[in-house]
Amino acid sequence: MDNPRSVEVAQRCIDTGVDNGMHIEMWPAATPKDNLTKLMVTEGIGSSGFEEKWSRLHQCMAAFMSHYRLWKHSVELNQEVTIFEHDAWIVAPIPDNINYRGCISFGQPSYGKWNDPLKFGVNPLTSKRYFPGYSPTIRISHK
Repeated sequence: MDNPRSVEVAQRCIDTGVDNGMHIEMWPAATPKDNLTKLMVTEGIGSSGFEEKWSRLHQCMAAFMSHYRLWKHSVELNQEVTIFEHDAWIVAPIPDNINYRGCISFGQPSYGKWNDPLKFGVNPLTSKRYFPGYSPTIRISHK
């Protein structure tokens, strides 16, 4: 929330959601400024899996913790949430009758290469072997 450009882009995501009949709330993200190691230890999450050749460790940990907090919030509320990257652009309503409970990846990244799914419906994630992107994270609920 302390990066004006990021908040501006997140507001664009919110606005495109409103245009498609969604109520969207901005959610405070974890950032590299937070004590990420302590946050993860408190939650019982190890940090060893976040180090890899192409990632910046603290940015990866912050993005994960932002999403994790929303997953945890969802469980505490016993309510489904949809998490958008702050720079998502919503171009159509998201169906509210998806017969699946778990993690779903909508769309495709606008950069790099991606794999098209072999069929429609429930499939393994096909965009990358991990959830791509950066935070702040946004939470939605349908009207």
